[in-house]
Amino acid sequence: ENEIESKPVPTLKQYFSPDWIIERNKCNDYSRLVCNQFHGLINNKENSIINSITTSLKPITSKDIHYPESKSTSLLIIDFILTLKEKNLLPCIVFSDNRLLCENMATSVAEYFENLEKNLRKTKYKDQIELLKERLETIKNAQKKIKSKKISKSSNKRNHEEENIVELEITEEEKHNQILLSGLEQQLLNGILDEGTLANRHGCDRELVDSLLERALWENPRLVGYMQRGVAYHHAGLNNKGRVAVEALFRNRYVQVVFSTATLGMYLTKCKMKTKTYFSFLS
Repeated sequence: ENEIESKPVPTLKQYFSPDWIIERNKCNDYSRLVCNQFHGLINNKENSIINSITTSLKPITSKDIHYPESKSTSLLIIDFILTLKEKNLLPCIVFSDNRLLCENMATSVAEYFENLEKNLRKTKYKDQIELLKERLETIKNAQKKIKSKKISKSSNKRNHEEENIVELEITEEEKHNQILLSGLEQQLLNGILDEGTLANRHGCDRELVDSLLERALWENPRLVGYMQRGVAYHHAGLNNKGRVAVEALFRNRYVQVVFSTATLGMYLTKCKMKTKTYFSFLS
C-alpha cells in the first residue's frame, strides 16, 4: 500500500479482535511485526512516510480512551468460563484469597447454567417435553384400565390362567414405560441437560461420582448441586466431606471449574495433578 516490499501490518483491532483472552506471545508477535515494518521504512529511506507517522502520533489522554461497558464480577467470570469452554481450556482453577468470593463466583456460574437449562426446556425442547408428557399420560391411563380389569376378574373368581395373563400385561406395560423414560427422554423431563452443565459426565467413573455426591449431600446440598453442574468451591472453611468430594471429582475430571483459596493448590501439588488453566482473581 505504501510501496514497501514488506507485508502491511494489520491494525490492533484487526489483529486482536477475535480473541477474548490475549496471550503474551501474541502481543510479542505483534510488536515484532511493527518493528520490522519500521526497519523496512528506515532501510528504504521512506522519510515522507516516517514523517507523516511521527506527525500523526499524539499524546493519549484519559478522554481519548473509550472503555467497553462495565460488567459485574459475576458476568465477567461467566464470560471467562464460557470462553475457556469454547477454547477447550478446561478444567480450570480460579484462585482467590476471599472465601466468600469463591462461593459467590461458583454460585454465579451454576445459576447461569440452571437458567440456561430452564430456558431450553421452554424453547428448544418444549415440544419434545409436551409429547413425552402426553405419552406418559396415555401409559398411565392404560395401566389403570389393566389394573381395573384385574380387580374385576379377581372379584368374579375367574380362572388362574386369566389372572396370570393380566399380570403379564401389567409387566409389559411397566417395561414399556421404562423404555420410554430411558436416556435422553428421562433427562429431558427430570434430569440435567448436557447444555446445562460443565460436568464431564461421559468420561467419568459414574459409580465413583454418585458415591461421592451422595456422601457429601447431607452436609453440603448446595455444593453438590453446583458439582452436578461441573462447578465447585474449595476453602479451609468447607467441611471434610465437601473437600474430599471436590478434590476427588476435580481429580477425576468430573468437576471442570473450581473456585478456591490456596487450600486446593496445596492438595494438587501434593498429588502432582495438572490442570489446563490457572487464574488468579484479585479481590
